[in-house]
Amino acid sequence: MNENQSRWDDLLVEERKIDHELDEMIQVQRDTQRIEENYHELFFQGNQLMDRLDHFIGEDRDEIEELQWQSKQKQQGILYHLEDQKEQLHKEQRKMEDRQDELYYEKKRVLVDKEDSDEY
Repeated sequence: MNENQSRWDDLLVEERKIDHELDEMIQVQRDTQRIEENYHELFFQGNQLMDRLDHFIGEDRDEIEELQWQSKQKQQGILYHLEDQKEQLHKEQRKMEDRQDELYYEKKRVLVDKEDSDEY
């Protein structure tokens, strides 16, 4: 019976740890989403500025187009990186949720074992 109680306590500790890590993961995901939204707004404003520059400097179009192309490349790189980070966070969250499910079934098993040992 002591063994079941010890196992139960270990499972509770691990479950609390995973719950805490999931809460932190959700906060990181929210922060990442907020960062992505800020980048989109920044890129939008940057693109508007480039369009205005293009309008005012009509004769040196090649340099403006090159600058716009470089800007778009940097933007894409940042957005791809953010997307990769979001994917990685989602995978980690899924692993934690799977472990949480495993803990649920382990706790159930411990309870069944405890009931069985109490009957005898």
